[in-house]
Amino acid sequence: MSKIICLNDENEEIKIEMLLTFDVDTINKRFVAYTIDDDERSSVQNVFISEIESSGNNPKVLPIKEEDKEIVLMSYNQIKKSMENINL
Repeated sequence: MSKIICLNDENEEIKIEMLLTFDVDTINKRFVAYTIDDDERSSVQNVFISEIESSGNNPKVLPIKEEDKEIVLMSYNQIKKSMENINL
């Protein structure tokens, strides 16, 4: 897992810890599953999924468009399940 600085959709810098990136070919977009790097102050870590855009110096994490949510979640769940099967 790598820690990087990204920009959010309001162009504010945020530190994230990338868990995985994946492409959804049917909509020709790349997504990232990540946690917010909060210096481990919290015992609970939420996992976020966002579109990632790699133009410029810092990648940008963007909200998933409403029409893409179902296919992105389905793709993420398939990847997650295949990773869990590898770890059996």
